[in-house]
Amino acid sequence: MAVVSCWLTLAAAAMVALLSPVAAYGQSPRFDMKVFLGPMNELEVDARYHDPSDIDAKLNGTRVIPMWLVVRNRSTQAVRLDYQDLHLDLGRAVSAMPLYPIGGAAARAMLRRDGRYDGFLGFLTSQSNDYEGDPFSRVLRDGRLNPGDTKSGYVFFMRPDGVPFTGFLALGTVAYKPAMLRTKTFEVRSPATESDELWSIAWIKQKWNEIVNGPPPFRKSYALLLGVSDYTHLEKLSLVNDDLIKMENFLLSLGFHVVRVQNERLTLANVRSPQEYFAEKLTSEDRLLVYFSGHGFQRVERGQERGYLALINAREGEVTSQTTIAMDAFVEWARRVPAKHLLVLLDSCFSGLAAGVTDVSIETRGSDPKPDPQTLYRLSSKSGRYLLMAGNKDQKAIASPTWKGGLFTNGVVQGLGGAADAQRDGFVTTRELYPWLREYVEKEALKLGRTLTPLIKDLEPRVSEGEFVFARGK
Repeated sequence: MAVVSCWLTLAAAAMVALLSPVAAYGQSPRFDMKVFLGPMNELEVDARYHDPSDIDAKLNGTRVIPMWLVVRNRSTQAVRLDYQDLHLDLGRAVSAMPLYPIGGAAARAMLRRDGRYDGFLGFLTSQSNDYEGDPFSRVLRDGRLNPGDTKSGYVFFMRPDGVPFTGFLALGTVAYKPAMLRTKTFEVRSPATESDELWSIAWIKQKWNEIVNGPPPFRKSYALLLGVSDYTHLEKLSLVNDDLIKMENFLLSLGFHVVRVQNERLTLANVRSPQEYFAEKLTSEDRLLVYFSGHGFQRVERGQERGYLALINAREGEVTSQTTIAMDAFVEWARRVPAKHLLVLLDSCFSGLAAGVTDVSIETRGSDPKPDPQTLYRLSSKSGRYLLMAGNKDQKAIASPTWKGGLFTNGVVQGLGGAADAQRDGFVTTRELYPWLREYVEKEALKLGRTLTPLIKDLEPRVSEGEFVFARGK
């Protein structure tokens, strides 16, 4: 059995000292986040809460999780929302069932019985909450919300004994699928605005209207960004942080809802929880982009090569269920997500080992299809599911301050940002991106005396009929 791992970096030693964005997680003692619930964003929820791990630390392990919610009905129909309709998901990796609210009186009695009542009130007050008198008497009231109406109040959840908090939180109702909340573990960001038509960037909808008289051919766009830079036992990869932030900001500008988790917070449980979340949340009209940047392992098992993605505590020559994730298993999960459009990006060494699926025959930029506007719209309406890898099964990924991160990632962002727009129509398709990306990466790698050839694979059982289309920014 042989094992090789790497993610070749040409970064100067001084780059190691760069501050990781993860260090900023949780510096604010309280989170204020707006989420939208319902297939048409029927409910707008402003949630004010604390990371449960902070509450545990301050109050010696209390299991009561308080939230202050302001809920507005954005729809044209009355919506009934009762206190017990809400639920809080801690991630299927730790709990198969979500948490449902406990009454204010029950929460108060539990805290008094545990001797934490005064500390709990003091904690809320010290964290600058909207606190007046007794929060346990100010719970979210039951009843209908008419169009445009708002109601607010506390909701108290209780974490069951023996159920750990790993960093994942998602708030939902019995009628509407949950929305992820930001914690010290997960960075969760949405586009700057959220329109009634679900299109966060107005010019995206305008561009589609320029093609055909109709709505965009897909609904919401989501991205899951994963990466490891601060390895404990392997070479540190400081530029991974830059890649994650670059991808996050770029996708936000295109209207994506972005979830990012990295370094020591990227545990097996914190990979599984968002995987289950997206598998349940996404519909056949949504899109998902999944991205990983970090070390890759090459392992020979029973005479066959197999690739692994390395988590923070991975060791050279060791592959375990807690420190590595098999590339083929990672891709297989993505294939099961019921999204109309799927794009998986792997920026790691030996990432070509993830490709146990159908090839897409694209060799040169000149062979790219150049669809007319109606054809482009049709392709965007059909299912398209693809995997893009930084290199083949034997190649090492490359990173350098020259590109402010990985060569492959830089090429993806540049290409989707317009460099790969062969038609100059404001859209970049997967089939436009790949030939440009391959040529760009190969040329840049050659300047360093290296060889790196990105690969593309089709994740459909047969052949994807559609495209993952990006409406590039202005």
